[in-house]
Amino acid sequence: DEIRECFKGVARPNDADIFEHDAEGAEAGFFGRCWSELSAHSLDYHAHVLSRFSPVGFHYFLPAFMIAAVEHPELGLKDVVLASLCPPKGATSRPSFARHWALLGEHQRQTAIRFLRHFAHLNPIGLQESARALELAIAE
Repeated sequence: DEIRECFKGVARPNDADIFEHDAEGAEAGFFGRCWSELSAHSLDYHAHVLSRFSPVGFHYFLPAFMIAAVEHPELGLKDVVLASLCPPKGATSRPSFARHWALLGEHQRQTAIRFLRHFAHLNPIGLQESARALELAIAE
């Protein structure tokens, strides 16, 4: 699977570095855990933490959320993951977005764009515009 392959070399961050904001008790679900061992249902239950990760926490745990969203579309994860990958108002330079995006390697960025396109039927204009903005950012 492309997502697993392109994120397999990402180093697990120290527990103290995973969250940037209060995780509201979800820490136990992520501390000391490898992203590949997290269940889709656990990720769905803790979906709110995707916006609370530090950039290194986001980079490390993003593939778990992406895979769960693709393999379990019946869960609400896809909306949370899509929102986390879409630059606000198409502006990839916004600090809140850029800090997370900057850690993704070239292949990971391309995979994220393909993820957006995979779900483009849900919001054809918005997701396509986001994917295009990300492609332009890569080209710069």
